[in-house]
Amino acid sequence: MSNGVYSLQKNLLTLSKEFDKKFLNYAKKNGYNEANYSGVLNVNSLIKNSYLHSFPNHCLFMASIKRDEKVLKQVSKIEPNQKIKKYLENPETILSPTVCYNCFETLKAQKIKQNTKITSIANCFRYESLNYFQLERLKVYSMRELMFFGNRLFVENQIKNCLKFFKKFLIKNKIIFRIITASDPFFLQSQTNKKIFQIANKLKYELEMYLPYEKKWIAVGSFNNHLDTLVKKYKITKNNKYCNSGCIGIGYERFLYAFFSQKNSYILK
Repeated sequence: MSNGVYSLQKNLLTLSKEFDKKFLNYAKKNGYNEANYSGVLNVNSLIKNSYLHSFPNHCLFMASIKRDEKVLKQVSKIEPNQKIKKYLENPETILSPTVCYNCFETLKAQKIKQNTKITSIANCFRYESLNYFQLERLKVYSMRELMFFGNRLFVENQIKNCLKFFKKFLIKNKIIFRIITASDPFFLQSQTNKKIFQIANKLKYELEMYLPYEKKWIAVGSFNNHLDTLVKKYKITKNNKYCNSGCIGIGYERFLYAFFSQKNSYILK
């Protein structure tokens, strides 16, 4: 519909629903509770958790028209391609770049009594500048995430078990894939230590699928161990101590793009 904004129909939509059914079934069988999030966060939330500091290039803000009768009349007569920025209020909200930040915001300042597992599917939003190409780079995309909070071994096991699930699923469907140690992309120069720390401690894995016509790999999912970094910022505790957290997210449009590139089919095994 525009750069980085697509609609799914027919075979792509069928495959998306079938894949989500399998992923959701895995989550339910493993004790994850479903949640439904708005996908809109307060700007201060992404300042406090350092996302805005780490990835300012990704952020998409929401702003309303100024509450002024004169401004409202001017905007009601605006022409196509006319600049609208001067009519906007300072944004207080931001479109969520991930599903898990909504979960953290919901659990903010809470004391959880036991290991907690949550799953949700939502649209995520990231500005990719001029890098939009097919379904590989999108301004808005759908993602299901698994989010979990507990002790360190519990978090590590959630990631390990889900990696096994995807390996088995992709091998069964004869998909060419690989799982690699990774770090978050586009760190600022001042944050290279964080990138090195992630790689050295194997805190982030990426699931990549092969694009045969382009002869390259594309990341379709990530498996992330946050340790206690994010729970400290959101003040989430268990047994009066900061717990650990992690999340697993699969970008559905990228998955569909890679699956069809390899299989030209919407039949899952």
